[in-house]
Amino acid sequence: MERPGCERIQAAMDFAGTEMMNNPADQLFAIVHPGKSEKRFASTYGAQIAAWVRTRRFDPSRVTIAFGTEREVAKVMLIGVPPGAEQPKTERLWFRSSLFADAEIPARAKLIVTETEDENPCFSNNRALEDLGDFLKDNPKARARIVIKISTASEFNEEAKAIRETLSTDYQVAPGRVRIIHVRTRPWPIGPMKEIEYWLLPKALRK
Repeated sequence: MERPGCERIQAAMDFAGTEMMNNPADQLFAIVHPGKSEKRFASTYGAQIAAWVRTRRFDPSRVTIAFGTEREVAKVMLIGVPPGAEQPKTERLWFRSSLFADAEIPARAKLIVTETEDENPCFSNNRALEDLGDFLKDNPKARARIVIKISTASEFNEEAKAIRETLSTDYQVAPGRVRIIHVRTRPWPIGPMKEIEYWLLPKALRK
């Protein structure tokens, strides 16, 4: 695909995903060839493909996102690789840095990132919870506050429960280290669909 738009990426990944489901031993290589003077688009394509993997709940271990050689115009190639076949040549892997990569335990409460709900896989690459989980796991003394802006208490309770389960099960974070707060908003589309703020807190005072 030469200089594909967002919708084209999504449609192509849907097709590739179906092929992968029909061939469960295959691996999918998504190779982005940057175009001359268009290198900034290369990372965007990688993010869009990663967003598709997440929102479609596709097994990320079966998808390799990488950069290829520079071309006259940007090109994205999706290649299915059966077991034992030679893997396509790539220049380097696409890498998404953590939102908490440079974070430290702050002296005062600090807002790290705000995520806005977006149901379009081309733009939904919200991964702050996973990044926060990794940070809290690597920093046992760190604490956090998560502010969920949503219209109803039932939606808040459902979201908060899922967050607590993820942090506890996947990252072994004790519930007492994360405080989850509900901010009621006007129903969508008048208000936001959903917004979640991720804050880091200072170390707890010794009792």
